[in-house]
Amino acid sequence: MRSLVALSLGAAVVAGGALLAPTPLAARALSFAENLPLIGTGGGHSFTRNCPAGSVLTGVRWRTGAVVDGIGIQCSTVRSDGTLGPRTDVGSMAGGNGGTAGRDDCHGGVVAGQNGATAGVSLGSLFFRCFQWSPAARAYTGAVNYTINVRIGLLISASESQCHDGDKPAVGLYGRHGSFIDAVGVICGKP
Repeated sequence: MRSLVALSLGAAVVAGGALLAPTPLAARALSFAENLPLIGTGGGHSFTRNCPAGSVLTGVRWRTGAVVDGIGIQCSTVRSDGTLGPRTDVGSMAGGNGGTAGRDDCHGGVVAGQNGATAGVSLGSLFFRCFQWSPAARAYTGAVNYTINVRIGLLISASESQCHDGDKPAVGLYGRHGSFIDAVGVICGKP
């Protein structure tokens, strides 16, 4: 008799768990964004720069000198046929106004990875990895096909990471800044 009660209680727990389990829609909402690890140091104030809904990160703009002084984003809309629209500057730059201005883009692809290293109290190096965009799949595919070099410097203790799902490429950047960029990371998510 005990085994029957245990079985009935176990079945009720399983059934109740199934009723309380997240729906596919809720699961998608919970897994919408993924922040790759920050590259850099502590200090400064938090910032986030996001592409508009329906857009992906396709370029980066910056100001650099001895350090990465400022950083901003460029985004492209994903059109109804899956192709990428023109790249546009979005929002203000985070950080300070020092250094020399620069910009680069993924040459028809999308950002979906990052690499960099900390040197003392600043970023020693900072790169964004670009991948080919597949309009039919609405996802990034293949291996790295271009690298945006924001700051080429020390690569001691380099940290490289990539968005985990092809249909969730980079859709923004987050990090910490003061008069220069203390740390930065890629935000991956559905456009």
